[in-house]
Amino acid sequence: MAYTIEERKFLGSEKTRPATEGDVDSAIAEHEADASPHGSTGKTGTGDLVYGNTPTLISPTISATWDGWVAVTDAWAYASATTITVPSGAASIYQKGDKIKITQTTPKYFYIVAVADTVLTVTGGTDYTLVNAAITLPNYSKVANPQGFPLSFKFSVSASAYLSADQVNLTNNVNTLVALDTALYDNFGVFISATNRFVIPVGHAGKYHIIGSVGLSSVVATHRYIVYIYVNGAQIMYNTVYSSDTNVLGMQVSAYAELSEGDYVQLYVKSNAGVNTVDVDGLVGSSTRLTIQEVMA
Repeated sequence: MAYTIEERKFLGSEKTRPATEGDVDSAIAEHEADASPHGSTGKTGTGDLVYGNTPTLISPTISATWDGWVAVTDAWAYASATTITVPSGAASIYQKGDKIKITQTTPKYFYIVAVADTVLTVTGGTDYTLVNAAITLPNYSKVANPQGFPLSFKFSVSASAYLSADQVNLTNNVNTLVALDTALYDNFGVFISATNRFVIPVGHAGKYHIIGSVGLSSVVATHRYIVYIYVNGAQIMYNTVYSSDTNVLGMQVSAYAELSEGDYVQLYVKSNAGVNTVDVDGLVGSSTRLTIQEVMA
């Protein structure tokens, strides 16, 4: 009788070698039955027969990917430029500092800055803005750096505008609005050239550092000149300078102010020269400008 390689390997064991050919056939049949894959023993990955061993998983390698986001199945809806309406119970899921990702045509990323029962207040700095449109594919994250979330946002309002041409013939002894008309930089789009003012945007009420400067020419010596910061049409700070020169004069004023959404800031000047021929210097790089900087807590 001819035997397969596996049978000869089995028969090669001194402990299991049968005495007769009939015993061999019987032993092989019994062995194949014991090697059934339904039991706790069976063939190894190499084809060898193993008896009396329970399979053991040794040093497994587990491979998985996670982008750091948790998908939300609840419906989210636009409420305002800084708030999202969510189902009741938000405070038990979200907290200040959590990150969210939503889609409004394109993916947008925000930090949660406040949580109420059905409202999330968020900010995306200047990089992302909530619009009055459907919100789809909402996700949130509590990890440090979920996939796609920006490493930083532009959060604080920072803007400066200047006078691009001379503003001539100031009316004597009248507080005159400086006609600032060109933004030097403006990361939140808060400068409105048509009204020569900065307007505090939604979500950015707080403390601001305001710096104004005015350059004058054709001044009259030994007279008084004043530069003002105005908020909502009223002066909050001024600086008075007496000129000893009859040519040019530079003045500066600064203030810290608590400003609310929609408040506006302007620059004013007054000449007490006794004549209406004093001019405000303009052009790029002139000293006539107004700067506001939000002071983060």
